[in-house]
Amino acid sequence: MYNEALVNALNADRQRNYDDLERLRTQREITAQRISENSGTDATPTRGARGRRGLAALTHLGAR
Repeated sequence: MYNEALVNALNADRQRNYDDLERLRTQREITAQRISENSGTDATPTRGARGRRGLAALTHLGAR
């Protein structure tokens, strides 16, 4: 039905967004590691207050 197709499309779009977000986080961590190696400091990226807990909460809300 229309509603089921819409829900499936929205879920697929949300999953693509989460995958993009995770890819960007990974790239940021790799970049921070390279900077750390070049400068001799610990450049571990920090997360915001929401961090992964925010993503988990959003995932949970979308899974209803």
